[in-house]
Amino acid sequence: MNIEDYEDRLEKLGWTFIGDGGCCRGVYRKGRYVIKTASDTGWLSYILWARRSKYRRKFAPKLYSVKWIDDEYYAAKMEYIPYRARRKPAVEWLMDDDWTCDSNQDQLDKKFPGIKRFLTELDQTFWDDLHSGNYGFRRNGSICIFDPTTGRIDGGDKELLSSRPVIRKTLPI
Repeated sequence: MNIEDYEDRLEKLGWTFIGDGGCCRGVYRKGRYVIKTASDTGWLSYILWARRSKYRRKFAPKLYSVKWIDDEYYAAKMEYIPYRARRKPAVEWLMDDDWTCDSNQDQLDKKFPGIKRFLTELDQTFWDDLHSGNYGFRRNGSICIFDPTTGRIDGGDKELLSSRPVIRKTLPI
């Protein structure tokens, strides 16, 4: 099955496309999770990086499973983040204006303890693509940075293409 067939089948099952980026698309079904289809291993590398640390894990979306569709594309079942950044303009300004500025990071760290360290490590490890479309808020008010990068600075995400990690294949198709 190729990626177009996979996405067509999801649509026929009632999944709705909710967004796309340079190398990925996201689908959602009410009351469920998001399925992200992508060829870009930068996102998957970010998620695996975040999962390796307990404090980093709280800022990234939960990843439930990954399944490779073909030689290039994978589908990832991840947590749905319903509350977008534009609903919290003070946080959006701090993140989008210049989140690398120390005073902005200090203010963010007061609202979300540990995020300054997280953003610093993220900036040292990944290419930056952090903007208001790439983070949101969980129901409990915590921030979730779900798609902040286009890949690792050291090129380490290229290894994912050869290793093709699989995390419990529990996807609808």
